[in-house]
Amino acid sequence: MTGPRDEREPGATVHGGNESHESEPGADEPSPDRMPDEDGRPVDADASVEFNALFNYLDAHLRRELHIERRYDFMDLVSEGVRRGIVPAGMVNELRDCKALRNLLVHTGRHPHDALARPSDYGLERFREIVAAIADPVRVFPTFRRKIRPFGADEPLTKALRFMAEHDFSQVVVRDDGRLAVLSSEGVTRWLAALADGTVPVASTTIGDVLRYEPEGTFALLSRSATIDEARDFFDRAPGLPQPRVHAVIITEHGRDTEQPLGFATPWDLVPDEQ
Repeated sequence: MTGPRDEREPGATVHGGNESHESEPGADEPSPDRMPDEDGRPVDADASVEFNALFNYLDAHLRRELHIERRYDFMDLVSEGVRRGIVPAGMVNELRDCKALRNLLVHTGRHPHDALARPSDYGLERFREIVAAIADPVRVFPTFRRKIRPFGADEPLTKALRFMAEHDFSQVVVRDDGRLAVLSSEGVTRWLAALADGTVPVASTTIGDVLRYEPEGTFALLSRSATIDEARDFFDRAPGLPQPRVHAVIITEHGRDTEQPLGFATPWDLVPDEQ
């Protein structure tokens, strides 16, 4: 859901002024005929009214999920939501911009017709996506549910390589000393490179022999309740950072490496289908 960030308020056309005000808890609640429909989208067609109703809907949702009733700034709710895993960290800057636009809509002119700014079509659609992602997020399970039989570390390497070739996989799940791990084509390449000056004993090599050549931190574990955005956060790590790039996510009941794998995802699984 996240993408390149425009430093302006998302989709806003600002005509003047820079005043920003905080809202009281429960202020500007949408009237019954402007409440979100079953998809979390207000029925009122006016873009400014819908944007404001979406903001109040999200504010109320965060208060309910975080069990916060006292006066609390919207961005403080967002920060707490990030800390508790309710709000994707990659949306914080966009939500800050949405708050600024909402304040311009509500606290300037005669809302909604004479405000200093209005949401563009893009800005409104993007805010709908953000609200939906937070209030009704798509989970990694059952989205990436897979029937997985982990290979044993003492099984022949040739068995795993044959399986990877037959299914066009670049990695497989392994159970090593009771814990889940990943054997990848990168690990196999590093193992081969270490033996480049001598004979490569493929037939007598076990999966466990090659696992020690796997770079640490190249796979992650997520619980079945994690969101797709949480998986995307692992895959979106920028090149050049200290940690290695994550190539796969293993999904278990509680995100523990001693549990049974319920699913598996790679960055390719998160590429939008253009067809």
